[in-house]
Amino acid sequence: MHIFACGNNGKIERGHGPLFYLPVFLRAVIAKVDIEQALEEKLSGTPLFTVLVDVKDGNRIKVLVDGDEGITIDQCVEINRFLLKRFDRDQEDYALEVSSPGLGEPLRLERQYRKNIGRALEVQLKNGEAVRGTLSAVTPETLTLQKEIKKGNKKKSKTEATEDSDVTISMEDIASAKVKVVI
Repeated sequence: MHIFACGNNGKIERGHGPLFYLPVFLRAVIAKVDIEQALEEKLSGTPLFTVLVDVKDGNRIKVLVDGDEGITIDQCVEINRFLLKRFDRDQEDYALEVSSPGLGEPLRLERQYRKNIGRALEVQLKNGEAVRGTLSAVTPETLTLQKEIKKGNKKKSKTEATEDSDVTISMEDIASAKVKVVI
């Protein structure tokens, strides 16, 4: 396990000595890479995957895990317990939150895009433009949306859309993409 310390200068430095030798103004931080490695070990060979590991000041750890077919609360609890056993709270105090990405969370991984084919997305591009449509295809470099075409006050349905209503977007051009709930 890697132990890092944050000093008054705000920089994170790797330490080699025991924590009790650290000055009072330093505090231990669990390394993000250690959590990611533990999750890779736990999730390898399962349909589950890590979306995000975020370690904030005070060892507040947020872990987002998803699955190709979704993830259950019981699976989140199991992952939480695994991490609690892996990282001893007696050595380092921390707060741990393990959950699935909610609807408000942007899609981050190609695997997330793939599982959402057929769903409505809102994509914010880095140039500030917003594109809405139904996700129809995903490659490592691009995604394709079938845009809604409006005629007057009516929206054309997916079956009435023409080929030129498909928009291919480079993954590099995407600032964020979120699944939209259609009611």
